[in-house]
Amino acid sequence: MWIGIENENEFYSHHYLAEVFNGDIKGTLEDWAQSEKEDDIRAPYTQLKSLRQHYFSTHEKLNKERRLTKRVELQREFFKQLVDALGFHWQPQNYRLEDHSEIPVLATASQSSGA
Repeated sequence: MWIGIENENEFYSHHYLAEVFNGDIKGTLEDWAQSEKEDDIRAPYTQLKSLRQHYFSTHEKLNKERRLTKRVELQREFFKQLVDALGFHWQPQNYRLEDHSEIPVLATASQSSGA
């Protein structure tokens, strides 16, 4: 079984996760390892692993910081690295709600149909 993968509502069969998934992901993992070795491109799992110290230092700073704007700034510094490691494009923005309040958004995702 893979750490961090949970089979919510038995979406995948036990057989798939225990036997087939390893084969399905093997090529991707090999490609990432080869890119690290030959092209000096860090694999997503390596990028995520390297974020652990920054995560804990950011967490500590957030616990001490009371100003909302500074908290959002600290969060975005960390989340930019996280979003990049996960392969998404960094698109921070604030969405304005009907009551004119705003919420910070890290990125948006849409389907090719625009939905």
